[in-house]
Amino acid sequence: MKISQKGKNFIEFFEGRRHEAYKDTANIYTLGVGHTKGIKFGMMATDTQIDKWLDEDLAEATKKIEPYIKREATQSEQDALIS
Repeated sequence: MKISQKGKNFIEFFEGRRHEAYKDTANIYTLGVGHTKGIKFGMMATDTQIDKWLDEDLAEATKKIEPYIKREATQSEQDALIS
């Protein structure tokens, strides 16, 4: 199971892409496209780093949901599940 570029674009459309750390609605420092792991006040990131974090976050999400998928999923279904 793997998310498509269309799925990534969907996530980025709703999440946004930020190059400077900010506090989200849950008061958690966030950077890039919803990335929170290790983010602190004042941090900044390049597009390359943001893309790397997004790929890592999506890979982690994929590993968490794969055990629950019992049939072949279409690409649109995979994108929805992973997002």
